[in-house]
Amino acid sequence: TVLMSTPIPDRKVEVAPFQVTAALCTTTVLIGALVDGKPNYMTIAWCSPATHSPPSFMFACNKTHHTNKGIFANRNFSVNIPCVDQVQLLDYCGVHSGTEVDKAHLGHSFFGITRTAPMLARCPVCFECTLTHQLDLGVHFVIVGKVEKVWANEDIVERGPQGEAIDVTRLNPILFSFCGPSYRSLGPAHGTAWKTAGDYDPARDPAALATISPAPTPGAIP
Repeated sequence: TVLMSTPIPDRKVEVAPFQVTAALCTTTVLIGALVDGKPNYMTIAWCSPATHSPPSFMFACNKTHHTNKGIFANRNFSVNIPCVDQVQLLDYCGVHSGTEVDKAHLGHSFFGITRTAPMLARCPVCFECTLTHQLDLGVHFVIVGKVEKVWANEDIVERGPQGEAIDVTRLNPILFSFCGPSYRSLGPAHGTAWKTAGDYDPARDPAALATISPAPTPGAIP
């Protein structure tokens, strides 16, 4: 087996693998579940779409979270997206466990077709999901759920030729960063996805031409 290698650029420095958590700003959500008959919500920063067909969410959570009990018992959960004006609510749910405080009093919880996945009405967007997959990964569970219904405040919904869509600018979600750590908000748009590339050609890009690496040197792997 041959390993192809080139010198590491001078301006690159090695950082700890844990920095995988610091390199990204992520939309921070409240995951809801019915625990012992009561709505409970936990703050999750590592949440992402998993697939658009069927529409699904995935998130990573520490195995010690109280909300996990309700997710696994009922096989469902909700994903609630607060706006920047609700940052104290979001942080409260992250620093206080449902074993210590009653989060049923955070506001009106409502239920959809899942019947047992509570959604926090004060959040601008709520997704109700059924549990489809769970992965035991180190100190975390990775949980995947199929989106059954989406409920959004009317004032953040944009109606267009392709139907209704959530306007993320009006939603103004909270982003989490390990830099600080801190909560942040969306900045300006810098292009239109799938169109901004235009007639871009790396062969005419001075920055690309200036950073072409020398030919790799073969080296035997011991």
